Amino acid sequence: MWGEGLVHSAAMPDPGPANSSAAIDALIREHRYAQAAAACEGVLRSNPDDLHALSMLSLAALHLGDSARAEAAMGRAVGLKPEDAGLRINHARTLAPLGEHARADAELEAAKSLRPDWVEPWLVRSELATARGELHLAMRRAEATAMAFPADGDALLARALTLAALGRPEEAWPIALEARDKKPQSIRHATEVAYLSNFVPGLPAAAVLEAHTHIARRLNRFQPVTPINATARALDGRPIRIGLVSPDFRDHSVAYFLEPILEHHDPAAAELFAYHTAPNEDHVTVRLRGRVPNWRSIAGMPAREQARTFAQDRLDLLIELAGHTEHNAVPAMRFRAAPVQATYLGYPNTTGLRTIDYRIVDSITDPPGEADGHCTERLWRLDPPFLCYRPQEPSPPVAAPPCLAEGRITFGSFNIARKLNNRTISLWTRVLMAVPGSRLYLKSRGLDEAAFAHDLRSRFAGAGVDPSRVMLAGYVRDVDGHLGAYRALDIALDPAPYNGTTTTCEALWMGVPVITVAGDRHSSRVGASLLRAIDLPELVASTEDELVSAAADLAGDMTRLVRLRETMRERMRSSSLCDGPAFCGRFLAAAHEMVRAGPVGMGTSG
Repeated sequence: MWGEGLVHSAAMPDPGPANSSAAIDALIREHRYAQAAAACEGVLRSNPDDLHALSMLSLAALHLGDSARAEAAMGRAVGLKPEDAGLRINHARTLAPLGEHARADAELEAAKSLRPDWVEPWLVRSELATARGELHLAMRRAEATAMAFPADGDALLARALTLAALGRPEEAWPIALEARDKKPQSIRHATEVAYLSNFVPGLPAAAVLEAHTHIARRLNRFQPVTPINATARALDGRPIRIGLVSPDFRDHSVAYFLEPILEHHDPAAAELFAYHTAPNEDHVTVRLRGRVPNWRSIAGMPAREQARTFAQDRLDLLIELAGHTEHNAVPAMRFRAAPVQATYLGYPNTTGLRTIDYRIVDSITDPPGEADGHCTERLWRLDPPFLCYRPQEPSPPVAAPPCLAEGRITFGSFNIARKLNNRTISLWTRVLMAVPGSRLYLKSRGLDEAAFAHDLRSRFAGAGVDPSRVMLAGYVRDVDGHLGAYRALDIALDPAPYNGTTTTCEALWMGVPVITVAGDRHSSRVGASLLRAIDLPELVASTEDELVSAAADLAGDMTRLVRLRETMRERMRSSSLCDGPAFCGRFLAAAHEMVRAGPVGMGTSG
């Protein structure tokens, strides 16, 4: 929503003059924000009070990162029509990036007064608190929203998502299911439930699979498609044409694992096409674009138009890299715009779509037989392991274990707070109790919020740990500061059931051993795959009791800790986990084999 009464039509065959409202709307819809802003300025030169142009200029400027310009335009719009609750909400959204939180909240209160029956300003209050890392405040606001609008599916979903962000997925799960049921046509609600299922400890594999196939059923019912059904072409010695579609061709963890493929692929063996589905780009985007001759920016395109773009490139294999995360292209995969389609890397579970043939994993993350029934795709095991890590360079140097100077062990985890469920807290409490005097250092976005920190320490206290043994820190933006923080850890602990991936690799790169327990699904076995790839299987426990024992044993062996610290980076460099050329060769060989094997999934969705 961006201003009440503004409706973008699904198709506009004739948008009219370049500065018309319809043309501006089309530019916004296509994420062409610079052009949209220029068009709006053209309108405003002749009519400074054009509300539509002011609103769209504000939206375009916000996406372009010009918060001051966005606020100025929307502030003027509110001044022209102060009784418009939608404009007030949008003004709040432009004030937030400027740090004008009190004014933003005041605008939302005004919107609530103007439209007391409207849930939107309530939801945005929680949204803005989340955006600035005040997760506990966001949860309180979401709970107030759910109380005020108990039958509203959006209010319930907001409550569930804020609870999950605070590491309470067990509490969030039934609320999210209720929210999904109240919005039977909403793809977003179904998608959020599926994503949340990855974090809920003890959730049966069948329930996780159902949450994902539910998305396919909704898509099939409410957004039916006519497949393109691209025809397979003989390879005849030519390079295989591979499309990689992702919102994360940018400074994102997925890029760390994707770049070895882009860097080391042999153009004589594979012709790569990159499809970027997110509107935001950065310095990493520029670097990655330089590695792919066939680059397409398809952000904002409807799914059918994205699929037509894939089809025009006559791909042999299309691989989506985001699963059910923001700006994904999963709906476009339903058109079968490539003869063979796969999912890989950016999501730890099935897509639930039958039109995606393969899911690329390895035999540790997804053991043969045991894991094959957990997804709608056919598992394609790429051993060993299923990914390749490219460390951030330059990285801070490895430092000695802090226990040598402090005389006590510091365990830790820098995974997102969403993974700090009750089971993980209970397990890490057992580790602390098994190592007297030890402490736990957690770093994640939101943990510098006083209310959240108090709540989390209280949960550890309830499990039996003195809160003073739990150190908390918030998000660190710069790479040196983030990676340098690992110097404060002696041993890292892997959360369950959703293991770390980037965080585990970063810890290892900084010399910190990571201890994990191998679970019953992909998301809880990634740690095992990473550690076996660098030949440290002794850090992989098969039960929680084994993890506690392994942590206590390692904590009591200073010689081993020092040796691991001193050799870990070289161990990684020389392992299959960081061998970009070898991994790329195996990846491209697997791609050729998938194309030769042909499609598996049929139909349109699920």
